[in-house]
Amino acid sequence: ALLDVEGDVRIATELDVFGDGTFHSNTSSTNSSTGAVVVTGGIGISENANIGANLDVDGTGRIANDFTVESAGITRLQNNSQSTATNNGALIVAGGAGIARNANIGENLVVGSTGRIGNDFTVQAAGITRLQNSSLSFSSGDGALIVTGGAGIGRNTNIGGDLTVEATGTTSLESTVQSNSTNTGSLVVEGGVGVGRNVNIGENLDVQGVTTIGTMN
Repeated sequence: ALLDVEGDVRIATELDVFGDGTFHSNTSSTNSSTGAVVVTGGIGISENANIGANLDVDGTGRIANDFTVESAGITRLQNNSQSTATNNGALIVAGGAGIARNANIGENLVVGSTGRIGNDFTVQAAGITRLQNSSLSFSSGDGALIVTGGAGIGRNTNIGGDLTVEATGTTSLESTVQSNSTNTGSLVVEGGVGVGRNVNIGENLDVQGVTTIGTMN
């Protein structure tokens, strides 16, 4: 049977519908008080809900299970809150985050624990990499920066403290610049040099001060 009512219908108590309900009004919703269906209180839905247009949540949204955005969809967070710690910002993730593709960060990246990079790490020409850690280095396995493999440096290197080459390492200077004084050559040392073993010089030895030889063989 069909009940056709042209005016308003008010139900003072509960309304139980055991079949499907269809609302033919196509009025769009722009806030919580407009649209084809307006519910003053809460709404409980036991099964799926399919929304053909936008979903606007004015309060907090909680998802108890997985949240999936289909491949053609884009998730945008309009909140522009800055992040200064792991518990603030526009997006806060209590657990880990897995990202299968590129991640572009417009400002700083702060890692509170260990950072691991599985492939290449590139700093663009205009970028500067700063390590704020001030730990001293006493061997190849400690310090603010530890490199397990080799290091290739294309330009100058300035070291404010000591430079130590471990017993199993060899230091090679590829430069072939000739030395004509104490401030020219491939290796220039402002202070003294202490050598515990043999020294082999392929060309001339020029000593401007006193030469002391402890043993002659």
